[in-house]
Amino acid sequence: MFQSVKINSRDRLIAAQLQMDCRQSLARLAEKLNMRPSTVHERIARMEKEGVIEGYKAILCAEKIGAQVAAFMLVSGKPSFHLDKPFLDDQRIMEVWGVTGRHDILIKARFKDTDEFSRFVLDFRKRYGDQVKDTETFLATVRIKETCEKPIQLFEDRG
Repeated sequence: MFQSVKINSRDRLIAAQLQMDCRQSLARLAEKLNMRPSTVHERIARMEKEGVIEGYKAILCAEKIGAQVAAFMLVSGKPSFHLDKPFLDDQRIMEVWGVTGRHDILIKARFKDTDEFSRFVLDFRKRYGDQVKDTETFLATVRIKETCEKPIQLFEDRG
């Protein structure tokens, strides 16, 4: 588990603005938030150092770059089950979560088409078959909502 870092309401405002548009200038951001640019710069530098801000990335439309199929796989493993580094480094794997309930792992992945997805599932079963008790896979039919923004305003300190 990660240790929470203490950030105040001004830090949250800055972080929320950066999530909406991290390309805006410090001057513009400071103007929007009615702060000095040097203050905004110092707060951003501190949040970067403390790991609150992990990085800055372009958000690409998966479908427009050819990743037409979104797939979700639930995996129930035997006690010896673990996903190795080559699997975790596979560019098609978007997220991997340990979960509660009937399954142990939730995998979110993107594929060019259903043929590539089918090959992936067959390779997965071949590679991990002796360690896996059960898998359940789902293909998304429509994207209703997908975001990489974190709900920073929901977790304000109370008191």
